[in-house]
Amino acid sequence: MQSQVSMDGINGKHTKGPLEYQILGKSGSEALIVEEDGSTVAYVSALENSTAHSCLEANVRLFAMAGNLLDELVALERSVRESNLCDGADLLFRANKARAAIARAIGAKN
Repeated sequence: MQSQVSMDGINGKHTKGPLEYQILGKSGSEALIVEEDGSTVAYVSALENSTAHSCLEANVRLFAMAGNLLDELVALERSVRESNLCDGADLLFRANKARAAIARAIGAKN
């Protein structure tokens, strides 16, 4: 049985972005996720030469974009649900915003 999840009010449950990340030190085994004003939201570390270390930058990039991805996916879901597929322009706008958030999360070049 599939459960229904309410999307109303979900956007207030996380740190608002935009968030950025900073890789620390020469070894790149530590990173910070920060708000625009430099306030630390999260500290992430990985043992050098570990699988986690080799993926650290990709992981913190994704962590930093999680709020934006959630916001865009909630907006896309709401547009689809409320439009009954009648407003193609709004759906295309939301799909493009979701695509841009995904690209930033995976570090794709524009």
